[in-house]
Amino acid sequence: MKKIGVIFWAGFLIFALSDLARAGGTLGVAVFGGASKAVGGTYNTGQKSADILQTGAVYGVSFSNDITSHYRIEVQAFFTDLPFKKSARPNQLREQVFVLPALVFSNNLRWRFGPISAYVPFGVGIYFWKYAVDGPRSDAVLYQGEKLQKMSPGFSTGLGLSVRVQKHVSVFGESRYQYILCKDKFFFGEKFTEQAVLLSTVGIRFLF
Repeated sequence: MKKIGVIFWAGFLIFALSDLARAGGTLGVAVFGGASKAVGGTYNTGQKSADILQTGAVYGVSFSNDITSHYRIEVQAFFTDLPFKKSARPNQLREQVFVLPALVFSNNLRWRFGPISAYVPFGVGIYFWKYAVDGPRSDAVLYQGEKLQKMSPGFSTGLGLSVRVQKHVSVFGESRYQYILCKDKFFFGEKFTEQAVLLSTVGIRFLF
């Protein structure tokens, strides 16, 4: 079953990237950074993720193509990690953290007002999440012999505002809601549910 899932999502990414390469319009490359916050889901202890995780840092890159003045396709890669609050750490000597790299393909509906654009992104992604024992690079936490990590599909949507400052440069700010379909009662227990994270970022996009 896992192999089927990997094949499906690999095929999806190949399709998305090839579609991005074929499409006509204005190409864009962006870098961005900001903050991430848990806004939904529970840990395997039954505690709400929003109550046990601190705000984290997020950074990433994206590649986009303006198909029309009102429609953009985009592939976005980002990395974020949300440390456990000290009061919620199972081991006070270690910094347990929720680690979340992701690859998201989105459609962006845009409304342009001169150099200013408002847009609504919505799409799907692959989320390579894990709960790490001590820092982002450490091993995954074990729950009844199983690692608390997985590659899961999910959905993304949000709201953004972009300002063209030069012909080939724009700056933007956006908020994106990431809903991760990571619930697995068999491996992670009854109390562990789907997770939701809100990303608030600013960035700069170069147009070609």
